[in-house]
Amino acid sequence: MRPFVRLPLYLGLTVFVVSVILAGVTISDGSYRSRRQSRANRDRATLSLLYTTPDFVSVAVSSPIAVAGVDVTVHFDNFAIDILPTSLIAGPAFTTTGGLVGEDGTFTFSALTNGNQAVTNGIVATFQIVARTKDVYTSLSFETMGDATSVFSKETQSQVPFTTQDLTVSF
Repeated sequence: MRPFVRLPLYLGLTVFVVSVILAGVTISDGSYRSRRQSRANRDRATLSLLYTTPDFVSVAVSSPIAVAGVDVTVHFDNFAIDILPTSLIAGPAFTTTGGLVGEDGTFTFSALTNGNQAVTNGIVATFQIVARTKDVYTSLSFETMGDATSVFSKETQSQVPFTTQDLTVSF
């Protein structure tokens, strides 16, 4: 009878150790997290700001459905950089309406797809930024409050839910 006195203690410790190992394996499994995240954003478009040297920023779209157009408002630190609105160049599948730079550090433009093209991925537009001083470290971000930045569906002409990927640059 004496050997079974500590059996509950050993069983409890064994269950605890196995639980800790399983939890660690599940948490460290990167593919599990990626699958869960990709399913959550499956029906959303993504707007991204991409930097290319020497001083260009592109707005890219990736969407599960065809896009008719995009309204874009980008916030930036107007004490650190300037955005040249005349440098706005439409992507291959888009036509832009021209850009406006606000005194509050916003850059706004719209882009429509060319003709009847069904665009789901691509560069919407590219524009040039210029540093005002040396050693600049700043960020550009989409204005997502209200309808300042929007993605529109080609089929329904309504807004598509979207996520954004902002940008940090240094000169």
